[in-house]
Amino acid sequence: MKKQHLGIVFIHGAGLGGWIWRDVLPLMQEPAMAIDLPKRKSTFEARKSLTLNDYTTHVVQEIESFKVEKIVIVAHSLGGVVALKVAEALGDRVVGFVGVGATIPANGGSFLSALPPLKSVVMSMIIKIFGTKPPASAIMQGLCNDLSPEQQQEVVKRFVPESSHIYIDQTNASIPKIKSLYIKLTQDKELSVNLQSKMIANLNAPEIVTMDTGHLPMLKDSAKLAEILNRFVKNLG
Repeated sequence: MKKQHLGIVFIHGAGLGGWIWRDVLPLMQEPAMAIDLPKRKSTFEARKSLTLNDYTTHVVQEIESFKVEKIVIVAHSLGGVVALKVAEALGDRVVGFVGVGATIPANGGSFLSALPPLKSVVMSMIIKIFGTKPPASAIMQGLCNDLSPEQQQEVVKRFVPESSHIYIDQTNASIPKIKSLYIKLTQDKELSVNLQSKMIANLNAPEIVTMDTGHLPMLKDSAKLAEILNRFVKNLG
């Protein structure tokens, strides 16, 4: 199969799946694929020992089946942690990087290192004691605060607990020196606007666009998100 010149790879956040991009993909003007993080359909026992390197290897292998030469990575939430390692692994194949309410740790740090110190300590304790699947009420209030009841129920039903390693392991990856964009979500109850500003600084993103949505803009306003992404890709030059 002949390779296309450019394609877009979507990486979802913790607990979710490639399905969250389903309304965005048909609106993209370039070939696009949404990747599932590993072992979505397996038991938690099969996932709990996965390291951040395992997540990265899985995503890179999935991308190898995508017949494109150059890649734009679009990462949501905790997917930003995986995306940094993927971008480093793929090197100059990656020509653009977009964070959608994404966590971007600095200095090769972990997801937890990107949080304020107190929140990092509290979340670390919660993960150790209760695991990585929040109660349904927390998912609805944090991830789904502006979604319809039907959308909220779908997110809760399909939520998949991750290995704790994806939160704790160091990325040991540098910030990619390529054109980047951060989409700041002004109604986000999961990743505050102030914390998103810190992520923007970590990414050193020269371009920032805001969306008046909660943490899942791809479900709340897929058309607007696709418009922003298409414009970014078109302007890559």
